[in-house]
Amino acid sequence: AAIPCRWESTPAEKSDDGHPVALRRPTSYEGPTHVQYDLGDVDLAHTAQHPLEENPGEKYGMYKTPVDYNDQFSKHRVLVAVNGKKAVVDNTAFLAPSATLTGRVLMFPNTSVWYDAVVRGDKAEVKIGAYTNVQDRSVIDTVAEPLDEEHDGSTILGHYVTIGHGCLIRAATVEDECHIGMGSVLCEGAYLERGCMLGAKTVVPPNTRIPSGQLWVGNPARYLRDLTESERTWIKQAAVGYHHLANEHLDEFYLPPHAYLDAEAKGYAVGWYENIDGERVHADGRLYDE
Repeated sequence: AAIPCRWESTPAEKSDDGHPVALRRPTSYEGPTHVQYDLGDVDLAHTAQHPLEENPGEKYGMYKTPVDYNDQFSKHRVLVAVNGKKAVVDNTAFLAPSATLTGRVLMFPNTSVWYDAVVRGDKAEVKIGAYTNVQDRSVIDTVAEPLDEEHDGSTILGHYVTIGHGCLIRAATVEDECHIGMGSVLCEGAYLERGCMLGAKTVVPPNTRIPSGQLWVGNPARYLRDLTESERTWIKQAAVGYHHLANEHLDEFYLPPHAYLDAEAKGYAVGWYENIDGERVHADGRLYDE
């Protein structure tokens, strides 16, 4: 739930163009300093409006079993347990082979964490909402000590959120349908209300709250303008689009050729591969029956 607050600025806190510079806290507000954002339930009914074209993975025999990111054929450990706690990942999620999730991470349906991204739930919990994507080389972190009695140091990303390439988000909260531009930084206690957008390389100082439906830019972050309805609609569409892109990448997963027989014997779904004659064959050499 959002904290009702009123934003105020003194002349010294305004930029040259008259827009308010981000305050460390709202000047006046009601309720506690921090309130953990409840992801609640997500409405997935809209997916029927975005049907995928024929899925080659299903056509050619993949996905017979859930993707196992702990298989022994990968030298990189995508899921790392810390103090006995390990990420809980919905089977519809996409984790790039070079991504890393440590400790207490909860991934909702149709999420994606991309190449070289790191999600660290080793100090507190990280929740990633449905259809949210964490793009390449971004880092989602937490802090070991609570920020106050209402904030345990965790990071919460709502549903339909896009985290651009190379972002750093630490003990911050992002409500549903927000778009974080590439290279942005959200410091401890930062809070983005629903439907916000940050320009590339925006730095949101600690304990800064950005109201719903606004575009902020710069270092430190400052208000630029309100978003249009079409821009807010695009934010959700972009998140769904990234989910479809993640499915395309998932279709390209395969095990090294020498491991196919061992993998199938262990129950892994490896589909088919093309031999030197251009024929589709199973790992044991049998022709693939279309």
